[in-house]
Order: sequence, then structure tokens, then C-alpha cells
Amino acid sequence: SSKVKQDDNDDPWHSWYNQLQQTDERAELLTALVEGLNADRFDRNHPEHVLLTKWKSKEAEYVVGSPVVLQMNIKNIGDVPISFYNGGMQRGPRNNQFDFICRRGIGSGKALPDVGDPVNFGGLASKVTLKPGDDFDMEIEITKWFKFEEPDTYRVTGLFRLELQPIEDGNWHVIWEDLAVGECELKIVATEKGAATSSE
Repeated sequence: SSKVKQDDNDDPWHSWYNQLQQTDERAELLTALVEGLNADRFDRNHPEHVLLTKWKSKEAEYVVGSPVVLQMNIKNIGDVPISFYNGGMQRGPRNNQFDFICRRGIGSGKALPDVGDPVNFGGLASKVTLKPGDDFDMEIEITKWFKFEEPDTYRVTGLFRLELQPIEDGNWHVIWEDLAVGECELKIVATEKGAATSSE
């Protein structure tokens, strides 16, 4: 018998720790560069936003092979207004501002593979501003990510990329990056209720 030593670089923890060290080293180098150039240093500060994200299936159930649509709601439950980009990644087969994880068996089964086409060529973007208490709603067809070929109850984790912007009009630059994340269940059935069936 023989033993094969695992390369440290194949260990996820080792890889993550190396990346963390490299990040610290880059930060030190950038700090030294800024000081050497006598430039002003700009540190990002958390904009103190508090968002509640909810996902749900648009319909109670979907038939295998039919388009599946989810609804997303983002509510500003904090004390400060926020602004973010909507768009910029939708000129293509799907809107890549969204991302998903989908598992069978109400979340205890295997994850479905992403079989969609992620190619996109940017797209128009607009600034959305949510005052405290305001909502933002969108619908997205997740059959552009997954093929639902078997009846089951799936658990979907939805992610929506947020590039937070200054509130002021005409001021466009990213001050913070975040993800609006939520989960919901999705029921896929073999045939529509009440549909006629036949056998030969």
C-alpha cells in the first residue's frame, strides 16, 4: 500500500488562509504607497443600511418543463435611506445581478447544476433609492439557471447583488457592496391538477 500526501494548496482552509494573508500584505503595500505619494486615503465606511429580503414562488406550484418565476421583495427596515444600482448585467440570456442555489428534497438533497448561459454584455442601469419603510420588487425566471426535470419540493436560495451608491442625484460611485439574500420553497409537479391522463 502507499500513502499519498495531500498538497497543502489543495486544502480549502489553507487556501483561504493564504488569500487572507495576501490581502493583508496588499493592504500594507497600498497604505505605504498612499503615504509615499502624500495622497489622501479614503476608507469605506458601512452605510448603516438594514434590509429585509424575502423570496417566494409566484405560483403555488409549477409543472415540470414550464417556466418558473420567483418574486423578490427588498424592504428598507433601517433608519437611513439607501441607493443601489438596478441593472448593468442583464443584456444577455439572463439577468446576472441575480444568482441562485437550488436543492432538492426541501433543501436536504443535491444541488441542481447551473445549466444556463451566463454571457452578458452589461446593460442599462438606474439608481433605486429606498427611504426607510420603502420596498423594491422584482420577478425573475429561474429556469434560466436550472432545469426542473423531476417533481419535488425544492429550496431556493436567492441572491441579488447590491452596489450601494451615494443618495445624491448625479453622484455615481460604489460606496459599498452587499448581497440581498433570502430563501423560499418551490413545488414542481408532474402534471397540472385536474389534467386528463391516458394510457395505452
